Amino acid sequence: MAGPISAISQICPTAGTDPSQGSHCKTNMGKKFMTFRHWKTGETKTIEFREANVPSNPSSDRLVVWNETEQKLEDVIQSTIVEIREE
Repeated sequence: MAGPISAISQICPTAGTDPSQGSHCKTNMGKKFMTFRHWKTGETKTIEFREANVPSNPSSDRLVVWNETEQKLEDVIQSTIVEIREE
């Protein structure tokens, strides 16, 4: 798999585009899930997520998404992402 950002872009073609387009994918795709290791505890978490409408630094090693499972923003270090999938 390519890097996490390109994987998200494949699931949601609007990822990383104009923020005025909204905070989540505009296609009629299924639910998106991300599995990652928590940076501090090492716990492996799987969450349902969508793109977050927050400012981002393109050179950052972090990805901010809306965690649908816990209803909060999730700041994920890209290197800790194990898998991104759609169901």
